[in-house]
Amino acid sequence: MLSDTGDVYSCGSGWEHVLVPPGGRLVSRLVAFTDEDTPPEWDRARGTPRVIPALQGVKAIAVSAGAEHSLVLSEAGEVYSWGSSSEGKLGHGDCEYNDATWCCHAPRVIRALQGVRVVAVSAGQNHSLVLSEAGEVLSFGCGGSGRGEFYGMLGHGEDEHDHFTPRLIEALRGVRIVAVSAGGTHSLCLSEAGTVYSFGSGYDGQLGHGDCHSQLTPRVIEGLQGVVRVVGIAAGQGDYAETSFAVSEEGDVYGWGEWKGGESRPCLVPGGEESRQMQSGPYPTACLMVPLQYPNLRLSTA
Repeated sequence: MLSDTGDVYSCGSGWEHVLVPPGGRLVSRLVAFTDEDTPPEWDRARGTPRVIPALQGVKAIAVSAGAEHSLVLSEAGEVYSWGSSSEGKLGHGDCEYNDATWCCHAPRVIRALQGVRVVAVSAGQNHSLVLSEAGEVLSFGCGGSGRGEFYGMLGHGEDEHDHFTPRLIEALRGVRIVAVSAGGTHSLCLSEAGTVYSFGSGYDGQLGHGDCHSQLTPRVIEGLQGVVRVVGIAAGQGDYAETSFAVSEEGDVYGWGEWKGGESRPCLVPGGEESRQMQSGPYPTACLMVPLQYPNLRLSTA
């Protein structure tokens, strides 16, 4: 959660160091919440929001929580990440599977992004997307190599390898992107012209191309072209949650993927108020929408 003063709060499960409590340390791949005079509390779920001390003094303007990691964007355009480093989704250039380093237990600046002013971030299940001020998209984390149909969510074409540092998606060069959303095994990008691009696994129809084929590079969702002008996107993540949503300029919501039994083309979501923004959570029905009368409210789910 992000306050109007730029402070970041966290709550929920502390598994894999997603919460980063004071004095947190990694022991046998579990998180120990420790205060000076209290015993460890193994994998304790925290129901009360708590400020993240390591980010005090940093004015945050955006947060994104993935399944095993978190991203924070500062007012200065720097990106901080922490949590599980598996598949390289933290962007720090390492991915070690040992008790000492497989997890980053405190927010850490992604040094590889120095010189790039970032304006938006999105944490997926095993990959991350960042959007630069110039409208370019960089991706890092799981490329899906050796994972069957679950591949291509980094958008780098035939290169399905995991990337431990941010890499520019060349296929979007020349297209000004204004929003990004990282899902479980797929990604969505929205252009300044209102065009939606998708890439990654299409197993559940979550790419919106009318089939269940995967895409290694960004592809325009033709089912939305000329029908609506899209102003918001959200990609779902997690088991049984390979979904995608788009909100139109008029406030209508369109969905496709596991949300509608594997529907592979965008279809209008019936009922509900007109919306401006949405966040899709880890289950097909967990989609939060912000009514038009609350334009300044910002959501993030994991």
